[in-house]
Amino acid sequence: MELAALAGRDPMIDLQLQDWWSRQRLTQLSYPNLSLSGASVSLRVILEPFKNVGAIWYSKIYGEYQDNVLLLACSPDLEGLSDRVRCLKQSPIQKLCRENFSKHFTEYLLTDAVAYELEIRFEGKDFLVVDQERLGNRVVHQIYIHDNCFFKPVEDDLLSKIIGCVLEQHSFYLGQEIDWSEISARLTDHLLTSSKIEIQSDPKRQHVWIPQLEEKSILSDPFFKKLSARAQWLLKADKPVLGRKKPLPEGFASI
Repeated sequence: MELAALAGRDPMIDLQLQDWWSRQRLTQLSYPNLSLSGASVSLRVILEPFKNVGAIWYSKIYGEYQDNVLLLACSPDLEGLSDRVRCLKQSPIQKLCRENFSKHFTEYLLTDAVAYELEIRFEGKDFLVVDQERLGNRVVHQIYIHDNCFFKPVEDDLLSKIIGCVLEQHSFYLGQEIDWSEISARLTDHLLTSSKIEIQSDPKRQHVWIPQLEEKSILSDPFFKKLSARAQWLLKADKPVLGRKKPLPEGFASI
């Protein structure tokens, strides 16, 4: 059993975000063309796997409504980006993730000079990469957020780590640490072969609903066959019940 704490992550991640999606405790993820995108996954959650990795981060908040964020992580030995300017006030990571978390990152402003060296052009809320291959040789991670929706090119090995952090966000919704290892692996496999996944938590009833893993794929699954008759009824009512660490309410079978 590999819990978040054993993997060096927070077992319950406060997403530090208030929007329609988070009020519904609903998350959506998709993975087209090696680019992970989603809604109601805050920068605090996305950055969790990148704590203390030694990268140099360049960040910028921009746009008419200041709701666009671009973060670029470069190797610390990268030469040529000499314009390293610290934020005089709060940096983007500090502003969006709070200072206690931002201490794990070395962050500089994505100034016009750095953007010019990386051949990045800003046009309104959009940005244009002039030479994607050249950028890829200099930038190891790239994260773009608009209006609390994020877009990040990510390889398969990093995908599972981010999904684990998203599930720990739902541990926060539910108010308890949960061993998500089995579900995390299943969601990763699903994203690699399908279009999207949705996760919704109900803290009052301590339920998690993942519609892409229900019905045919779940009803015959040994993991869910351990559920009681009451839980199976909830499952057929489109509300699957996943494993938890605390004692279950009366009428539920322990998993």
